[in-house]
Amino acid sequence: MFKNLKKDSINESFLAGVTFKYKKKNIYLVPVGLWILRNNKLLKLINKKRRLSNKFFMNDISKNLAKTKNFFRDILSNKNMCLFLICSKHKSFKGLIGLNYVNQKIEIYFVLKLKKNSFMRTSLKNLINFSSNRSTIKKFIVKVLSNNKRAKRLYYNLGFKNYKKYYLRKVKKNGLNSHFICLKKLTNVNYFYETLKFTN
Repeated sequence: MFKNLKKDSINESFLAGVTFKYKKKNIYLVPVGLWILRNNKLLKLINKKRRLSNKFFMNDISKNLAKTKNFFRDILSNKNMCLFLICSKHKSFKGLIGLNYVNQKIEIYFVLKLKKNSFMRTSLKNLINFSSNRSTIKKFIVKVLSNNKRAKRLYYNLGFKNYKKYYLRKVKKNGLNSHFICLKKLTNVNYFYETLKFTN
């Protein structure tokens, strides 16, 4: 679904992406292409911000930049997945949003603010519209930890509704936390994993 959006150069990616106006300013949603593997400065920023947000993701990540590159390689090789960088001007990256086409719907994942901005919600709305216009897909889901109040507020404001919840067990290995879906009686945390859904 997203194969043709993944370009070799950043300039090609800007042309393939989405542009919209926000308070008279152009905002760009740039599909990540092969060029990101050559941009260590950007990869380090993404790795740093993702680590700072570890508590809001199912699994912690380390400072290992090679693993971050492998994460992007996996996405670039998957025609049903695409990451979009949010820019307020050329190469000024403010955030990141991923889309994953699975089971006749699109899952929103890896939503990450890289720098302070006020247009994450509008960016996500434009990506939802962009995806709907490119296909017949109208159903969207997002999975979020129940204690991530800010993210849930963002999704609720867009019209997402509660759909499912899963209980979790947290374990630590090599200093990093991971969560596994489990039976309610086996949970060892006071939060859970939620799926929210939206029909455009």
